[in-house]
Amino acid sequence: MYNQSEWKKVFDIGCSAHRTIKNSGAFMLWANADGVWMSTGGRPLNIAGKMMDFIKAGTPNKFFAEVVDEEYHLYLGSASIVVDGVTYSNPVLIYNIPHQTWRLRELFDTPTIFATYNLQGRKYLVHGDTDGEVMKYSKYDQQTLYNPTISIASPGVVTFTDHGLTDGDNIKFTTTGALPTGITAGTTYYVIADSIATGTFRFSATYGGSAVNTTGSQSGTHTITVNPMPSDDGNPIRSTFETNQLDFGEPQDQKTISRIIVYTERGMGLELKARIIDSNYRVVMEYKPLGECKKYINEFTCNPNKGNFLQIKGSERGVNPYWIFDGFSIMVNTSTDKK
Repeated sequence: MYNQSEWKKVFDIGCSAHRTIKNSGAFMLWANADGVWMSTGGRPLNIAGKMMDFIKAGTPNKFFAEVVDEEYHLYLGSASIVVDGVTYSNPVLIYNIPHQTWRLRELFDTPTIFATYNLQGRKYLVHGDTDGEVMKYSKYDQQTLYNPTISIASPGVVTFTDHGLTDGDNIKFTTTGALPTGITAGTTYYVIADSIATGTFRFSATYGGSAVNTTGSQSGTHTITVNPMPSDDGNPIRSTFETNQLDFGEPQDQKTISRIIVYTERGMGLELKARIIDSNYRVVMEYKPLGECKKYINEFTCNPNKGNFLQIKGSERGVNPYWIFDGFSIMVNTSTDKK
């Protein structure tokens, strides 16, 4: 290919839809039926990895993408796909470019386009949907730009088709004009469980409280920002996980673990433990602390007893609104003894 000044080599790896082609710094990314490709000018590298099953289940000629905050968001072109017997609604694959990690997100509404929305210097992912609405997202939590109807009544009722809200979702109102009396812009309100219908809901000033009454008049275009449900007692929510018993492909070999490298995002407060299990599935060693995750890449030394299987357990009680456990690498010392 000649760019008016020099010849450049063109690689025979194209995209399934031009709307998948995006740039992030020195990287160019695009997608087709064979994967997700990334290049800095040389031969493209397929970075799809374990996401290939999702890509194969999608509709490549309807793929589209956007890059926000160094993350490549790829819509798979289908309202639903099935992977390993599990149905996913409006799936979006998200590739974190600096960390080289994938995650999956499902959307309530079917998107028609992605775009970047710059609000006071902060970028958000925005999409239009098949209902004619515009949705705004933060990095991990859905926030929706609504144009709702609010009744003047006791209690006040919000009407919006297919709002997708659930019990306890906390919401904030803003407007270009005036909100009804009883609603204060920027104040957090809570969706009431027994009031939720397909296109309507009521809300309260406190979680589990009585519905808000509205009076007076209103004007302008209203917006509702939707956030996840917080802990109802004001304290951090404790979360735990436990891996399956890991044999590293050799269930009959005894092993010791010398080092574990753990990858997390916002993992501060995530405490890890490990234990060893023998070939008869008897616990050789109870869970022994590894340590607390304090950064993206966390390295722990480990000297448990010898056994056939390893199991890892994590417990988190922090103040972050979310945390992600991206996985781990393990240095295994294998014995030739068979037990």
